[in-house]
Amino acid sequence: MNSVYCVFPGGKFKALTLSYDDNSPESNRRLMEIFRKYGIKATFFLNSGLYPYDDDRWEIKRMYEGFEVACHTRTHPTIARCPVTEVIDQILGDRKALEAAVGYPVRGLSYPNRSMSPEITALLPLTGIRYAREGETTGNFGLPQDLLHWKGTCHHNQNLLEKADEFISLFKWQYLYLFYVWGHTVQSQYRRS
Repeated sequence: MNSVYCVFPGGKFKALTLSYDDNSPESNRRLMEIFRKYGIKATFFLNSGLYPYDDDRWEIKRMYEGFEVACHTRTHPTIARCPVTEVIDQILGDRKALEAAVGYPVRGLSYPNRSMSPEITALLPLTGIRYAREGETTGNFGLPQDLLHWKGTCHHNQNLLEKADEFISLFKWQYLYLFYVWGHTVQSQYRRS
């Protein structure tokens, strides 16, 4: 009797995913050059209200072609401290602006300043958001149990090479392993440690 297993594209049982937020267009451009050179895909969470869309250097559709663009709110506030109407405006406004720029549905969010609450998470599906990345890490390679509370495996400054060696050594094809690395290409003025 044949068994049926869910797999990643190409029949793979392991996948790597990368996501970056709080970055300048210039720092993202440098990172994307490296990713393109090695055929690496990534998601970039952007703040539509922090960069001028009519400026020639900020041509989002062309610049981010081949990568996913997702929300990080319009202006990066600590949204758990905002009134609910402002939270909706920050997320929905960012999503609409980014969709207008890239020409496809934007469905992801990275919580700015790691700020969230049960009320905010409950609002996300109403704003068209289907998954949201937290700023916490798990240290493991399991698939997320709740896509609105997606935790990465590690931050890129957090034992990345050791985690990569561990990931490479995984061999049980009966399981699906996801190595989710997240980070910032530059130290942002908005990021607080």
